[in-house]
Amino acid sequence: MLNLTEQHAADRLADDVADIDETLSELFLRIHAMRQRWPRDSDVPAVRLTLLAVDDICDSLRDAGRRAEQLRGCLRR
Repeated sequence: MLNLTEQHAADRLADDVADIDETLSELFLRIHAMRQRWPRDSDVPAVRLTLLAVDDICDSLRDAGRRAEQLRGCLRR
């Protein structure tokens, strides 16, 4: 059983992880909106390269979100 100090630290840690998870969700939604504005089949090389980079970022955010959710589950126990 956790003492009050440990419980307080665990609660703060859980809050921080929840904030990170929320920020990741906001970024993911922002990227989704960006993808809607820019056509994937653009003739502009810079747009195509940017969207490829954004896809990589999105994949990383998705992985980070899964890890944050796993961590939140562990902290709830």
